[in-house]
Amino acid sequence: MESRKLRTDSRLRFFLVLSAVVCVTSAFAAGRITGAIVRGHRLDLEVVSTLDAMRTGLMFREKLDPDAGMLFAYPVTQPLTFWMKNTRLPLSIAFLDSEGVVLNIEDMAPFDDKTMHHSKGAAKYAIEVNRGWFQKRAIVSGDRVQFLKTVDSEPSGGGTSAP
Repeated sequence: MESRKLRTDSRLRFFLVLSAVVCVTSAFAAGRITGAIVRGHRLDLEVVSTLDAMRTGLMFREKLDPDAGMLFAYPVTQPLTFWMKNTRLPLSIAFLDSEGVVLNIEDMAPFDDKTMHHSKGAAKYAIEVNRGWFQKRAIVSGDRVQFLKTVDSEPSGGGTSAP
């Protein structure tokens, strides 16, 4: 009887943990586009939240639209480190805490696989954009990024749909 209760408790705990992970990652589903507003400026972000997609990031990309970027959405808040291996685009990266507050912004040089860019504190998100995007808009540490509703990156029927 005790063994049966223990198995039931273990299954329940597993289900609860799995549900929490699904809820966190589905908030920003991989392969989707979401909008963000920071200091009144709109930014369209490709969301990556799987380990493989995060490892690749913007590597091998030829271009990035002027008001576009990539949002790295992590399941837990932690110190983050990025580099520019195989990335031909000059980028800026903003590290954000779990509330969307910018911790720090770094400029990153193409193909630089030696310089490591670190968050200045525990971060849940990182946003990569064309180098200078944040500076041109006077976006600095302490500013808050407001994420908008997520939409399909390839909408069917010519419209957009929420997840």
